[in-house]
Amino acid sequence: METGEPLIFDQFKKIIALEQERLIKLSDLPELVSFFFKKNLTYEKELLLWKKMSVVETAEHLSEIKNFLTKTSPENFNKNFLEENIKKLIAEKKLGVGETLWPLRVALTGLKASPPPFEVAEILGKEKTLQRITSAENLLV
Repeated sequence: METGEPLIFDQFKKIIALEQERLIKLSDLPELVSFFFKKNLTYEKELLLWKKMSVVETAEHLSEIKNFLTKTSPENFNKNFLEENIKKLIAEKKLGVGETLWPLRVALTGLKASPPPFEVAEILGKEKTLQRITSAENLLV
């Protein structure tokens, strides 16, 4: 498995807590959390598209989120702040919840089914979150 930077113990505790509800057997854990440890994610660009959204619309939504996250201070890069403020951004810009959060979740995890993007972003941290969104944007080009 291709790995990125090692995670610190606090991040690992958050990962376990995040997946606890979805975990049926302990042996399922590596498959559920492997995306946290990968340097680069591999998935088809169609997975980023919510329902009948176009590639252009999806790229625009990811760009809005990326611009917001770029301006977010590292101190505020936590689940509560991100969830509250991204939902405000979605409402203000009339982006649509599914249309925005689906591609964000896929960009961060590379998966169809995964934990919510706010928790994932907090664990990944600002730099890795922005890298993954940029990779998703590049995939859409």
